Amino acid sequence: MNSSRGRKLLGTLGLLVLLIYVAGVFTAGYAAGTTVAASARPASGSMSASARAGKTSAAPSVTSTASAAATAGAATPSPTPTGSPAPGLPVSAAAPGTLTISMLTRGSAFGYAPASASIPAGTTVRWVNASSAPHTVTGFGVDSGIIPVGGQFTYTFSRPGTYTYSCMLHPGMTGVIVVYAATAGRPVPPPPLVPTPQPAPILPPPPPAPGVAAVTMTQGADFAFSPATLTVPLGTTVRWTNATSAPHTVTAAGFDSGTIPSGGTYSHTFTQAGAFSYHCAFHPNMTGTIIVSGTATPPPSATPPPTSAAAQVQLIKNDGDYSFAPAALSIKVGTVVTWLNTTGDTLTVDGASFHSAPMAREGGTWSHLFTTPGTYTYSSSLRPEMSGTIIVSA
Repeated sequence: MNSSRGRKLLGTLGLLVLLIYVAGVFTAGYAAGTTVAASARPASGSMSASARAGKTSAAPSVTSTASAAATAGAATPSPTPTGSPAPGLPVSAAAPGTLTISMLTRGSAFGYAPASASIPAGTTVRWVNASSAPHTVTGFGVDSGIIPVGGQFTYTFSRPGTYTYSCMLHPGMTGVIVVYAATAGRPVPPPPLVPTPQPAPILPPPPPAPGVAAVTMTQGADFAFSPATLTVPLGTTVRWTNATSAPHTVTAAGFDSGTIPSGGTYSHTFTQAGAFSYHCAFHPNMTGTIIVSGTATPPPSATPPPTSAAAQVQLIKNDGDYSFAPAALSIKVGTVVTWLNTTGDTLTVDGASFHSAPMAREGGTWSHLFTTPGTYTYSSSLRPEMSGTIIVSA
């Protein structure tokens, strides 16, 4: 009895322990499942990375859910904005391209337009000569050479920096270009102010040596040879001195100096008698004449030698008709005849043994020394109806 009751009691206790164990396992499993479901559920108002991509997947594990959240939280880099020129600049480029700078006539002066500019590296600049005279682009190790009217010159700026330049023929023409690195997002620097050029001091030329005559290239309202007409004896050496801030030439039918820089000189010895007209190839308004007498420099004496005689012929215009006045002129050997243009048009004086440069429209002159007797007929190549005669006697 007691033994049977003890066995029942033990069986009941075992069953109770088994039920408690089963209940514990069930409770633990339910709690674990609740935790997994809570981890896999997306936050309110958001969407998982897979859902945003339009994909459907099974309930993820804790590990895969964390990986998706990390991917969704990573920021996608946005593109760097492209740089653009600062507003208000008259000439600048947001990306390398081509910039045109014009050479213009401004009243009695010349200039570059624009005189200053900011451009990105890689830009090609094209200078166009739209003025009435030749020019150059000289500076920063570059020289365009002479750009004729209507011509152009191009240069590509590959490195950042500030580049200043000027016209070698007209020092008052200056310009500056600022080149900045063509990097996106970098602001365009403003173009600097072009400084007002200061004229270089002009030193007077040294006195000529014996047997040497001097002509100076001067700079005032315009360039000029001084004196414009010079009479020298046969065998004299004439020395031209450039006392201006621009280069010039001494160009004639029988001689040419080439480019004479500021402060430079050029000399030529005249071994033949006659009148020699010349001009500057860069500045056509610069003209001059060297009159060479037929004898060499005489030895010094107490009595000064007689000076050459002079005569004048005018180029006139009456009711549209052009003529020389007087049409016929009689002179002695050694006389210098000067033609004065009063017509208001550019004209020349052309004979078989002499030929003038174009004379200015109003007040232009040209002279010739007659050293041999004879009759000299002449006309104007620009007005063939004009004719004249010079009769030279011994």
